Amino acid sequence: MKQTINEYDFVRAFDTMNRSENFSVSGREALFKYLEELEEGMGEDLEPDVIAICCDYSEYSSIEEFIKDYGYSNIDPSEYDEDLEEIKETGNTHQEKREEYLSRYSALTEEEREEFEEAVKEDIQDNTQYIDIDGEAFIIQEY
Repeated sequence: MKQTINEYDFVRAFDTMNRSENFSVSGREALFKYLEELEEGMGEDLEPDVIAICCDYSEYSSIEEFIKDYGYSNIDPSEYDEDLEEIKETGNTHQEKREEYLSRYSALTEEEREEFEEAVKEDIQDNTQYIDIDGEAFIIQEY
């Protein structure tokens, strides 16, 4: 049995299931549009499952928030090209490394920070689904 819903119903379903905190309203709207496009591309309907969506997708307000959560903590921002592969291989996410990283990240110039964040964004897009919300905030499919 399939249920057809519109964007309003989709956004509201997260409130009904007490999952409002998982995604902003703008994030839910972007996710709805993405899932509609996915349905069209697959040629089949998806069943709206708020809990599964909350498990499969995460919203980040910025690349910096993603970096803190996802463990890009031991990338040396001055050598980010080489270090992106290393962090994926080692998976090192220890708190000390995160603090060390944040210290180095904070010391970057605005231009260096933009270049580094763009490299991380490209790495995300190479590895999973990236759904832009407003040019800064975004949703990823967990990987």
